[in-house]
Parts: sequence; structure tokens; C-alpha cells
Amino acid sequence: MDFLDFSANKGFRLLSMYERLNKGEELNKQVLADEFGVSLKTIQRDIDDLRAYLVETHFDEFETAIKYSKSRDSYCLVRLEREWLTNKESSIY
Repeated sequence: MDFLDFSANKGFRLLSMYERLNKGEELNKQVLADEFGVSLKTIQRDIDDLRAYLVETHFDEFETAIKYSKSRDSYCLVRLEREWLTNKESSIY
């Protein structure tokens, strides 16, 4: 049985990167470029696409964003946690 190689497929790369970020993993561009067999520039475009997606799907860019850490040479997903009251809690107030 032949397995499909999705590594060079942009959609697969984006989903894989987004899934990893959601799991709390840090992403290094060189490691990703080597893994997917693409250039550093391609990985940077992918990160920019993911950032644009987050801006479009979240209330503001500070709620959820992909941030770069120069000291760790990697990207991670940061989320501003909001405290929401449950229906039960809100009825108390």
C-alpha cells in the first residue's frame, strides 16, 4: 500500500503547524523547513497565514496570537484567558 506524502502540501503544513501550536508546542522554522522539505521563506509565509487567520477569527490580535521568542528561536501560541461566568454564577450577581 502506498502512503500519500502530504509534507509539501500547504494545507497539510498549516493544519499540522496550527495543531502543534494549539497543543502548546514551540515551532522552529528550520526544523519545520527540514521536516516538510520547503524553504525557510515558505515556513515564514505559513506562519504569516496562520497569524492572519487568528486575526480574522478572534476578537482582537491580543486575545490569541503567534509570538516569536528570539531567545528560544521559536514561535508559540499565546492566549489571553478571559474569565467567563457560568449562567449559575451570573444569576448570583
